[in-house]
Amino acid sequence: MTSEGELRTLNHLRRIIQLGHYPEGSRLPTERELAAELSLGRGPIRRALAALESEGRISRHIGRGTFVGSRPGPTRGEPFSQLTGSASPGDIMETRLTIEPRIAAMAAVRASEEDINYLRICVTKSELADTWAAWDRWDATFHRTIAMVSRNAMLADLIELINKARRSQFGSRVRKAPAGSDWRTLLILQHRKIAESIAARDPQAAAMAMRKHLNSVEERIFGDPDELANFTEQL
Repeated sequence: MTSEGELRTLNHLRRIIQLGHYPEGSRLPTERELAAELSLGRGPIRRALAALESEGRISRHIGRGTFVGSRPGPTRGEPFSQLTGSASPGDIMETRLTIEPRIAAMAAVRASEEDINYLRICVTKSELADTWAAWDRWDATFHRTIAMVSRNAMLADLIELINKARRSQFGSRVRKAPAGSDWRTLLILQHRKIAESIAARDPQAAAMAMRKHLNSVEERIFGDPDELANFTEQL
């Protein structure tokens, strides 16, 4: 008999594969990462992975990991990875502010009801996260899902690369705060506003909500951008 934990894992993995978060040939999170993300033991995770493997949806390779499809695919996006690897934190924020509001607007036009429900799940999961590591996973999933919902594969790939670059370069400067802090609360409220603007099919509101969210992150990292601009003009 399939346990509740195994069903949760199966539904989660089928969902993220269906949305395209992990394309054919890409590597899935480890059992440990999935267990932490879903707040489950390793047993249900392992059984769910075995079920998906028997269905031919995934393949597991000792020493390499678990991959979507029958075998690992070639590395994707290597030239872009080189670009993001050389980008500064300021470059990354400017890029995000340039493209993510537009992506949110596109998502407001193209999202299905299932997409919207999953965005709401991401917000709820981030609200319940008891560590910044758990928050980080759901934050990245939230932004990645919006990009996938835009139905533009190139933009979705770019957002995934940006997610990796920002975590490695300055993620800790944004996330070093207690789980119940005002900063965490603000981020959750902003994510919920973005999700509900997409649910309302309001591209302008979605773009504005995303821009406000990214401006808050920018200020957290670099300080007040208006004050910085005023200081620069006086030089």
